[in-house]
Amino acid sequence: MLTMQKILIMIVFSFFISACGGGGDEKATNNTDNNTGNNPGTVTNTAPNLAVSTAAITMNETESATFTVVASDKEDANFTLSVVSDNPSLTVLHNGDVVTLLAGEVSTQTVVKVTSKVTDSGGLTKALTTVVTILNVEPPVVINNAPVMTLSITELVIKEKTKLAFNVTATDIEDGDLSENITVSSSNPSLLTLTKQGSSISVDAKEVTEDTNVNISVSVTDSEGLSVTKTVLVTVTNYIDANNLQPTIALANMDENNSIYIFERTENIIPVVITDADSANVTWSINSIEGKESDDAVIDYIESITQSGDNIIFNAKQLPENTQIDFRLVLSVTDGNSIIDQEFTLKMVNLSNSDPLFTVQARVAGFVPIPMGETKTFSYTIIDDHPEDVVVDDIKLWFGDETKFTATFNHENKTITITDLGLELGEDFGLLLSYTDKFNKGLTGINVRGSVVFGDLQVETLQYVQEMYSKMEALNEYKYLANFYAEVLENLNYISESQKNEFIQKSKIDDSTSFSTLRVLVSTLESQVVFGTGDGQDPVWINDYKGAIDHQFGLSQSDYGKQNYNLINDMSDISQGLLPHIGYVSTTFEYDTINKKYSKFAGNTDYGTYENGAFIFNQEFDFLNAILAKALAAERQAFSYK
Repeated sequence: MLTMQKILIMIVFSFFISACGGGGDEKATNNTDNNTGNNPGTVTNTAPNLAVSTAAITMNETESATFTVVASDKEDANFTLSVVSDNPSLTVLHNGDVVTLLAGEVSTQTVVKVTSKVTDSGGLTKALTTVVTILNVEPPVVINNAPVMTLSITELVIKEKTKLAFNVTATDIEDGDLSENITVSSSNPSLLTLTKQGSSISVDAKEVTEDTNVNISVSVTDSEGLSVTKTVLVTVTNYIDANNLQPTIALANMDENNSIYIFERTENIIPVVITDADSANVTWSINSIEGKESDDAVIDYIESITQSGDNIIFNAKQLPENTQIDFRLVLSVTDGNSIIDQEFTLKMVNLSNSDPLFTVQARVAGFVPIPMGETKTFSYTIIDDHPEDVVVDDIKLWFGDETKFTATFNHENKTITITDLGLELGEDFGLLLSYTDKFNKGLTGINVRGSVVFGDLQVETLQYVQEMYSKMEALNEYKYLANFYAEVLENLNYISESQKNEFIQKSKIDDSTSFSTLRVLVSTLESQVVFGTGDGQDPVWINDYKGAIDHQFGLSQSDYGKQNYNLINDMSDISQGLLPHIGYVSTTFEYDTINKKYSKFAGNTDYGTYENGAFIFNQEFDFLNAILAKALAAERQAFSYK
């Protein structure tokens, strides 16, 4: 028994000695006290600790990612930590415990090893690897549609030493109107020179010894670089007709000095009258317009001036009180043999400071339509500071074949009755109303044109035109509301009169290119359907044209009125909550489906509700009734023989 106890004691002692010896991740150090010479024992150094938050990361090229790395050492803090990448496509930034990975561009999916390594003061190390997968990211596919460009001609015959013009328009689904981006070039500039002004391209042919062909290249490029190019083949002839009678161009209602009145804050439609005794191939264009007294008059007082069919549409801004501004307008007309420039004077006046203005109801593009073989009666209105003083004395021929119609007037009822006696479709004639305004006498012209006899196609199309006029006027409601807010703020002394006028003036400068184009498209459709010009009797063309109008209306809704929306809410802030904020919407609401009426506010459930089929504004927005009434009153009426 004693022998067994000794054996057990020896085994335990041997185990104790072995445990104190060290090994594996430890180093034994014999430390001797230099002062005493005594050896207190050995110090064991263990390997440092290392931990990373993730062993694998997947990231996109050119993006960043992070993970954490934590190192420690049992004996001391005197250790070093390094984090390195084995591929230059991945940059490693190490700050404290945070490691930031910056991926560069890669052509294919790339795997990179990031090694985190810690080394203590005794030389022991520990390393961990994080595998980073960098994904090659394909850029998103951007769909860009090519522009659509329309030329009024594809071939042109022009006589030497003459000028002609043709029109070109360009639109783009993404960029909208690209007419300003159109470029033109001649294959023979020494023979054929080109001048672009707006949407009109003027062609100037030089002298030739024989008929010569020249190509005109017309191109447009959108913002993404897609381009469309079309070619017009021009034949320059060396024939000059010595007996050619030059065309003439005039403005309806102008006086003997080639002057005509236009009115502030009004869309003035000015008919252009062209005559040529020996040519039907006559075209005209707006050459230039400038202020007679001030170079800035055009910018200050003209909203827009456009050529539409046989009319000039002149949108005038507000004038200072008791002011008249004169403009010099030059129109060019050519019959292919000669080009004539004619100067006119436009006198812009306040309505209260003008001669009487006669407007004939149910006009289209400045003309009174008369269906072939029928008799129609039209009413006229006199706009004047004292209309009761204006009396119509007589009606007489201005121009045209007086054997093809009869015309009478009734001043008491303010009507004109016209009977067709043989007019051709599209044939024009003019009537002059002679009037007396107190002691002054004057003449005003009325343009009449033979039109189609209406059927279902015309009625349905004009109903669509009326619907578009309602939608277009709905876009103006933001402008009317901005004016209303400015008036309220001035009445409550929140702003001065000059500040009010500034707000009102800003609200008038809200026309956009898309809205102007829309207005011309709708007016053109109405004119061609009523008068049967162009493709106005082709149902396929009408349907396609409606599609173009609907597309243009969509563009107008997205950008028209945003300036006034901002003005409205600026004024709401000034009122300190008295005037409510108005939200901007990019669509119109059909609040009256029976009469096809549209609005930005009526029909919008943010402002009211429907009761018994009628839209009623909430009490907070009851003032919008006045805005809606103003829009309804200003809505342009499509032509109707009713």
